Amino acid sequence: MLKYLNKNIVLPESATREVSGRIYIQFVVCVNGSICCVEAIKNANSPYSQAAIDVIRTIPGKWKPAELNGVPVASYFKLPVMIHLK
Repeated sequence: MLKYLNKNIVLPESATREVSGRIYIQFVVCVNGSICCVEAIKNANSPYSQAAIDVIRTIPGKWKPAELNGVPVASYFKLPVMIHLK
């Protein structure tokens, strides 16, 4: 997943200067394994948060949903995204 994020993230044009930071993205892994409800929960005002949200929405494939008593359930997933430009 991290290789996919690094390869496919498209930063805004304002990202031409040196900058670094961490954005926390939260999303729900649904019962069917799809990703929904993607949102930035920390540093949401960063100009790079929308780029991180967009690339997470495009992750291919299905995730394995969480289980409760052997039954698939929706669950939250929090992902720190590091932005580091030289």
